[in-house]
Amino acid sequence: AERLVRAAGEALPVSIFRPAMVVGDSRTGAIKTFNTLYVPLRLYLTGRLRVLPVSAGLKVSLVPVDHVADAACRLTLDPRAAGLTFHLVAPAEALPTAGDLLAAVREWAAEHLGVRLPRPLFVPAAGLAARGRLQALAPYFREHGEFLRANSDRLLGPYPMRWRELLPPLLEYAAAQGFFHRSE
Repeated sequence: AERLVRAAGEALPVSIFRPAMVVGDSRTGAIKTFNTLYVPLRLYLTGRLRVLPVSAGLKVSLVPVDHVADAACRLTLDPRAAGLTFHLVAPAEALPTAGDLLAAVREWAAEHLGVRLPRPLFVPAAGLAARGRLQALAPYFREHGEFLRANSDRLLGPYPMRWRELLPPLLEYAAAQGFFHRSE
């Protein structure tokens, strides 16, 4: 797809946007579909996933949909963006680790759902992530992914995501929408 867009760049002012795992709105948690990060979260929250095929220290690259939409709109209208690639991601230091994220999910589930979830087991294993329901997320489970934020920071300014503030609205919205009971 990117090759086609780049080819069109000979005649049109195009840019490439590469978002992280897109999650719900940062204020309301609203999102149209529960995919990406929501798949393993649903499996974990419903007791169907306790062993995760990553290390607890894996940085989980997520970004709220409102940030992605705002960035795409602003960059589309900015002539300086033509021909550039933008990684629409939070800075690495702002991202949660898998261990921290699931610890916060466990706390939220205990407080808001009255559910005591078992501690997840992190077992980094090559190829394990690429099976079953998690297959589409395998690229996100790579331990050493690098996102180049220079273009985004230069044209949009820094993005100070606060994942601990972001998580409760995401989970509350998902729970209110029947997230736990959706069919696959």
